[in-house]
Amino acid sequence: MAKSEILNPEFCTSQNLRKAARTAARHYDQALQPLGLKTTQFTLLAKIQGAGEITQNDLANNVGLDKTTMSRNLRLLEKEELVRVAEAEDRRIRLLSLSGKGERLLEKAKPHWRKAQKSFVGELGQDTWQTLTTILQTIEPIENR
Repeated sequence: MAKSEILNPEFCTSQNLRKAARTAARHYDQALQPLGLKTTQFTLLAKIQGAGEITQNDLANNVGLDKTTMSRNLRLLEKEELVRVAEAEDRRIRLLSLSGKGERLLEKAKPHWRKAQKSFVGELGQDTWQTLTTILQTIEPIENR
């Protein structure tokens, strides 16, 4: 790689992925904003709902968040009484489930998410979206190699 390529941010995969992620997050955040949710919170609520009950560590691994970021996000969801936290037999393990309030909010949020998803895919085009999804799923396992 030539020196000029190193200095040109257009060639930096990390920067391009971060910019794209911020753009996507803003798009979904805007759609969820009337409900007071961010896309990260929506994702956590949806993953917890899908699991029924999940440990904090498993949830963090599932969504790709480090422990500190996960704890910070969960504190907010707990404070809003959207998530219930119980201790497992092993007191070091925290079991998460949605509260009734969390279930209701998530159900209200799903149509907003679907609308954001539809418009995002529409902007990209179905073929580009499918290619992007395939590429992103290929990138994720690199960290574990």
